Amino acid sequence: MRLSLHIAAMVAASRVKDDAQIAYWRTRGGEILGRYTRHPEVSGFEATLMTSRFYRAAGFLPFLTGDTDLLKSDMATWLGLARELRGQNTKESILARENLFPALESAARTLSFLGDPDGAEKLMLEIAESVDPLDSKAWLQIG
Repeated sequence: MRLSLHIAAMVAASRVKDDAQIAYWRTRGGEILGRYTRHPEVSGFEATLMTSRFYRAAGFLPFLTGDTDLLKSDMATWLGLARELRGQNTKESILARENLFPALESAARTLSFLGDPDGAEKLMLEIAESVDPLDSKAWLQIG
């Protein structure tokens, strides 16, 4: 719950472009993430899912401050984890796919921001063709 609140706080601060608040919640959240992922009751799936979500939200900070190296690093983390996440049951499989869509979407926006429209389009095509072909939002964004 604490980790989810830190993620939500970063997202909320990003909506008003408050980089100081994002930095605060990113630092505090990083500490919480470390404790969460080491907790014996947290499965590897849960740790990977939450780490991917955390870095996707934390990526708002380097996006706002223009720190492209940190932005690329955060993107590599959230996207890499989202791509490797595999569920061991129906519930986990659904959660993994539901994390992959926004991870790819955020990475596409990031690549567009970084001046790589072809890479961004490739990720959006992946969403539209492989992840969720019935979601019209992805097709609209490609257009």
